[in-house]
Amino acid sequence: LTHSDQNYSSYGEGTGPFRVGIPTAAFISGPTYLLSVNSLNGHLDKLDPSLLFKQTLFLTHILGRIDALPANIP
Repeated sequence: LTHSDQNYSSYGEGTGPFRVGIPTAAFISGPTYLLSVNSLNGHLDKLDPSLLFKQTLFLTHILGRIDALPANIP
């Protein structure tokens, strides 16, 4: 989840909603090679399957908690 300070820098698909006050979540924020497609194997040599599994479970848990929140929270 992002910080609510309007001076906070954000980039990516969540930038627009964030700038108008809509809460956003950024799961992949760096390193920048994760955004690259210019490698022979897509940087899969840097993939840690165990860490990816743990992060996927964490993201699923967080999204479930966010989804369960009432829609009328100011």
